[in-house]
Amino acid sequence: MKVISLVKPLDLAALGLALGFILFASLRVYAPKGEARRFLITGAGERWLFPQDAKELIAVPGPLGETVVQVEDGKARILASPCKNQTCVAAGAVHGRGQWVACLPNQ
Repeated sequence: MKVISLVKPLDLAALGLALGFILFASLRVYAPKGEARRFLITGAGERWLFPQDAKELIAVPGPLGETVVQVEDGKARILASPCKNQTCVAAGAVHGRGQWVACLPNQ
């Protein structure tokens, strides 16, 4: 009587390849990066770049007036803006790579 093996050598190779890819992708996405994180603030043709550990209060000029941005405790947020709906203020703080907040009416 012949015993049928449910796992074949190519199945193990495919499983190992898939696990290796998952490990590689996880390390690329979640591993700490060598460079320090920074906050980039732009408005009215001007740019400000601050390290994540900065403590700053910036008045960014725009067509409606000044938008006040606070950088503190590794976070950046809009404290006040002259726009009507205040969505940018309600958005809260950003702190991670790829996050952003903007006052679109005030550009």
